[in-house]
Amino acid sequence: ATILILLAILPVTHFFFIIPFSYFSDLLGKKFIGTIGIIFTVFGFFLLSTISFFPENYLTWTVGLGIAIFGAGSAMNIAPWFALIHPIIPVKIRGRFFGRLRLTWQSVSVLLTLVAISILEHYHTLRMYQAVMGFITILLALRLIFYQRIPELEKKVSKKKTFRESFMKVLAIPEYLPFCAYCFLLTLFTGACPLIFNLIEKDVLQLTKVDIVFIGNLLIVGALAGFYLGGRLVDKFGTKYVFFLCHFGFGAIVFLFIWRNIFPGEVIIIVGILTVFFGMVQAASSIAMTSETLVLIPVENKSLATGLWFTLYSGGTGLSGVLSGQ
Repeated sequence: ATILILLAILPVTHFFFIIPFSYFSDLLGKKFIGTIGIIFTVFGFFLLSTISFFPENYLTWTVGLGIAIFGAGSAMNIAPWFALIHPIIPVKIRGRFFGRLRLTWQSVSVLLTLVAISILEHYHTLRMYQAVMGFITILLALRLIFYQRIPELEKKVSKKKTFRESFMKVLAIPEYLPFCAYCFLLTLFTGACPLIFNLIEKDVLQLTKVDIVFIGNLLIVGALAGFYLGGRLVDKFGTKYVFFLCHFGFGAIVFLFIWRNIFPGEVIIIVGILTVFFGMVQAASSIAMTSETLVLIPVENKSLATGLWFTLYSGGTGLSGVLSGQ
């Protein structure tokens, strides 16, 4: 339960901070807010890598603080992100662009995870674990170099409207609020499913740590396929078709996971296959959500509009983890 709640801090932090930072991004500049956000993520992750130096009674609180600082920085980085790249991406390849973008960073994530697992299996000491975390902190800092190379085509504009006036204008965008509400409810009921699957594998199916890590990687493998397929399906058939498939796909996979014992063969194979499909559906759904968001947002208040969607998206994921933990 504590693990679920700690892991839920990141999306909950997004829920509270993305909308305010989105407003300031439109006001002060998208790259300005995003750059400060990257600095915060570095500091938060650095705090997590130095946990062992704190008194034992404060470990859980320090982990929570590190995640919260990282989450605040991540919120500042995410808030203007879609508005920053919106004018750069050609409309006709929007789905494929996001598919390839997420396929790229997810592939790097898988590679780094496998390398880290290999190192920690051979040298499973606290200092080595801290060394891995420290290396990741350095990589986070290097993001600043590449982030500064992104052109900000739409410069900041001086606004006379208050936050309330701007926010009410975003809420009035046709079809946008129902879309955001759908994303919130979908992530509320599906966001914690991978974590619940892992806990079932650990506590009910009694799988080994190696098996659980392997199945966790299968989720990422499914996501890689989902990013690629989702991008192509969105460009070819549109977002509503992809939403329809993914919505019923979630329900079918969770239902089959409950009834996993009725299938012949090893249960780990059944669980692995369902995990791949869940990752695929989850990734394709996220591509459709991102593409639909960029279609619906207006020219004005872009950061605030995309921030509202991501706030509800993250809020649903965070609440899903908290409710499941409780």
